Amino acid sequence: EGIAYYKYLWDVDEPDLGPPDTVLPPPYNQPLLPNGSDALPPNRYHYYNMTKAEEYFKAAWNGKVWSEGFTFTILYNSGNTARKIAAEMMEEAVEDINTKFHIDVRAVDWPTYLTAMVSADLPMFIIGWLQDYPDPHNWFHPYMHSDGAFAAWQGYHRTHVDELIEQGISETDDNKRIEIYHELGEIYFEDAPGFILVQASGRHWEQTTVHGWYYNPIYPGPYYYHLWKAPRAHVTHRLTVSTFPMEGGTTNPAGSIPYAEGSVITVNITVAEGYEFDYWELDGAEWTAADKNTTVKVTMDRDHILTAYVTPIIPVKLVVSVYPDYGGNATPPAGPTEYAINETVSVTITVAEGYEFDYWELDGEKVSEETSCTVTMDTEHTLRAYVKEIPPMLSTEGIIGIIAIIIAIAAIGLVIFLQRR
Repeated sequence: EGIAYYKYLWDVDEPDLGPPDTVLPPPYNQPLLPNGSDALPPNRYHYYNMTKAEEYFKAAWNGKVWSEGFTFTILYNSGNTARKIAAEMMEEAVEDINTKFHIDVRAVDWPTYLTAMVSADLPMFIIGWLQDYPDPHNWFHPYMHSDGAFAAWQGYHRTHVDELIEQGISETDDNKRIEIYHELGEIYFEDAPGFILVQASGRHWEQTTVHGWYYNPIYPGPYYYHLWKAPRAHVTHRLTVSTFPMEGGTTNPAGSIPYAEGSVITVNITVAEGYEFDYWELDGAEWTAADKNTTVKVTMDRDHILTAYVTPIIPVKLVVSVYPDYGGNATPPAGPTEYAINETVSVTITVAEGYEFDYWELDGEKVSEETSCTVTMDTEHTLRAYVKEIPPMLSTEGIIGIIAIIIAIAAIGLVIFLQRR
């Protein structure tokens, strides 16, 4: 269920790697159609979630995988530290879930690795891809088409997927192509034949007298034909600002913008609903001096890359009830309600006529006898209000009537007694 991307990038110690939906600013943050139309809408990808991973393992083959376990080998080509670390992280995470799960991480030379991979002999492999031409087809075909490089080596075959990929490359309507490739991305997420580990963003340095360079994801290296030199001009530095994941918020400014040397740029992040701000990363390292401030200032003494990291807020449920249920009403109302983690919730009880409040019970334990109860949503909770019926009370007239009856009975008894005497 995904990999711990941040830990992986830290362990690899490679500043030019980013989590798979990339840290580059628009328009490079999503695949583009070659005619320059809008970027494809983002697809989901798997977050690191050991609880979900355990659920999937227990469900696989009707529980047989969980009860019997497995053993297999992950190869990596010798000398490739990034792939070695990814394999070892996978080994550690999987073996921690169930002691019956065993993974052997082994280094082999490149020819051996390549031969085993293309022969479909590997239960899992780690490999890279550089597109051959700038079109989404050159990504979806190798990864998902039954005749594609990686999909064929994996034995991944779905007729509907093949048809969508072939329709995507032959379709002339850009809007339809965007819909096709977005659907394919969602299928890749659901089927999970693999997961995208990292995407290299790269760095480029040059003297201010050099001109003509531009980023082209197709170029494996510099293309010198476009470069020329000119006299040194006014010195500027470029600030590149983005959000990760990109759907988690919007920065101002955003993108890659040149500023005069020495200028101080104020940057802020507006976090999207369902997310919370985590931290700033400046030039590949966590900016601890910025703390948890959503607004920071960057001095343009050189080129800088600033990324605002946000995390999805995972809601937790509070289930409220009243016992007996006709004895009153709770606010918020009875039933399950979702809240943000660590949110403080105040619950009150309005008691029905003829009843009085008794006490609150939180997760099976008595916690309060006040009509209002505060719950910190550090996890899911069950809260129940107990009420009890008030015994009926006699009115003044009723009490006088009862006394009169008692006196009358006593008088009759006295008369009977006297008569017998």
